[in-house]
Amino acid sequence: MRRVLIAAIATLAISFSASAQAISAQQGAEYRPHEVSLSYGYITQQFLFNNFINLVTLGQGDIEPLLFGAVSGEYLYFVNKYIGLGGTLSYEHGREAPNKRDLKARFHYGTVMPTAKFYWFNRPYVGMYTNISVGATFGVGTKNGEFETRILPAFHLGAVGLEAGGQLRGFLEVGFGVKGFIQAGIRYKF
Repeated sequence: MRRVLIAAIATLAISFSASAQAISAQQGAEYRPHEVSLSYGYITQQFLFNNFINLVTLGQGDIEPLLFGAVSGEYLYFVNKYIGLGGTLSYEHGREAPNKRDLKARFHYGTVMPTAKFYWFNRPYVGMYTNISVGATFGVGTKNGEFETRILPAFHLGAVGLEAGGQLRGFLEVGFGVKGFIQAGIRYKF
């Protein structure tokens, strides 16, 4: 967890220092209709679901889920300065083991979701936003030596996101869903 926070702070610091762009102080941040981002999130929907099952069974389940967080890519087109529409692709790898030596399952989860983003405010060097995504997660892997596929509903609600920088921005987001409870990354507006 400490590494994730250090990476998030470093990302924000790097992108803030690389924020050379033309700015109109009266109009806030310069309007750029396209945005791409790359991020890493931890404590994802799959992580919470698997640990919820262990909680309900009072720890009597024989599976210990090990999920390594989600890597996500996103593209948005802004219809105006405050509303963006687009899509998100996300990948997460996980395994299940009764203990660290006895591997029972390996899964790869790929998620596709349409996304909407709403800025609360978007100033030249800082912005605050909320986003929502709904889609499907496709899981493939092996369980007890047999190939298995899964299709699951997927969602993400980015309750509060803060971004800092210019055309290249770092961001930190708190939300719930496939992209993780805590998510950090960089985005580029063009």
